[in-house]
Parts: sequence; C-alpha cells; structure tokens
Amino acid sequence: YHKIPLSYQTHCFFKRKDNLWTYQGEEDLLNRNIIIYRDHSYGEILKNYLAKKDMSKLILTYDDTYLDKSIKSINTNRADAFLFTVNSVTHHLLINNIQGISQDKCIKKDTLWMPFSHKKKELHIKAIAFLDNALKDFVKTDKYNAILKRYHIRFPALN
Repeated sequence: YHKIPLSYQTHCFFKRKDNLWTYQGEEDLLNRNIIIYRDHSYGEILKNYLAKKDMSKLILTYDDTYLDKSIKSINTNRADAFLFTVNSVTHHLLINNIQGISQDKCIKKDTLWMPFSHKKKELHIKAIAFLDNALKDFVKTDKYNAILKRYHIRFPALN
C-alpha cells in the first residue's frame, strides 16, 4: 500500500435528535439496542456487546436499504441508534432531505487505500511512489479542502 491514505471512514453512532442518550462506553451499550451491519469487523470495540446482547433483530445486511431500515428503526423506537460511517450517513441524509437524525460519538476509524495489483511489480512500485508524492502535497491544498467541503466529507475524532 501507499504511505499516505486516500481518506478515512469514521464509524459513528446515529440517533434521533430528541434522544438524550450518548455513548459512554461499551458497557453502556448493553442497555441499548444498537443496529450494526453484518460482515463488518468491529473487533475488540464491540466484543462484549456482541457476545452478551441478542443481536438477531439488530444486525442488518449491508445493502442499499441499510440506512433507510436503520433510520426507520430508530424513528419507530425499535432501536436506540445505529452505527455507520459518518460520510455515508451525512450524504444519505442530505440527498434524501431526512431531518431529525443526529450524530453521536464515533468509535472506529478505517483508513482507505487504493489497491494495486502485484502482478506487475515495477508498475505497482511506480504507481505507489506517484500516489504518495501527489497526495503528500494535495491534502494540504485549498482545492482538497474544497472537495471535502463540497461533498460534506469530514473526519470526526474518535471518542
């Protein structure tokens, strides 16, 4: 992989705006119904929660309906919150003009890389060097920040 990441995916809790709950740690989750998506590794972060909680109705398949199902579940009080990437949720809320959902604390940050094939090693090495060199300066520019702003991309801190 290249040294400078393309971006990040930050996983945050989302809830109804009138929900006063805020994430205080994994033990706090045991009293809550939190929707997460199947086939994502939350590793140690949610280990105890996943082991102790009946998740049969709270784990959804990640597909085109995940966000709408999660939002519907919190709006109908079947769940307290859902966990997903901040930029995906922000985009979905904006393009669908969905109100009443707020971001809570963030618990995980995944680095995004551009994959390269190892089949053509010389080209692979050149591409990585080019990308690292280009990204090093580009991420410091106003143009980069304008792109982030235009697409409502942000990288909240982890709690």
